[in-house]
Amino acid sequence: MNFRQSKSSSLLLPIALVIAIFTLIFLVSSSYRQIRTLSESEKLVQHSQKVHLELEQLISCVKDAETGQRGYILTQNPVFLKPYTTAHPKVKHSIQQLKILTSDAPIQRENVKALEKLIEDEFINLDATLKNTSFDIRNI
Repeated sequence: MNFRQSKSSSLLLPIALVIAIFTLIFLVSSSYRQIRTLSESEKLVQHSQKVHLELEQLISCVKDAETGQRGYILTQNPVFLKPYTTAHPKVKHSIQQLKILTSDAPIQRENVKALEKLIEDEFINLDATLKNTSFDIRNI
């Protein structure tokens, strides 16, 4: 009986070792996949943050143009046109950056095109308003 117990015990140890090794391999591979998924998610989040930041800069530039135009209309002081004139190149740059950042997303590319059209229309309106402004604020 001792011989049987020692024989079954000697078989049990290698089986337990093999099970432990397979369990370790499974856990390591599972951890590796989770780390890869986390890394890919982090890259997507960073990309989204870049797009968001560029959109914020774009909005800021459009606001600067509108503010400059409004300041000039109210005061007729050309100093107020500086934010207006510097905003247009910045807007074009931001639109180009957005096109690059959204090049891998067809729906977002279409959204950027639509946004570009809206902003172009806004600048056309701003230009037209400035050209048609010939009133004197002191007459109000």
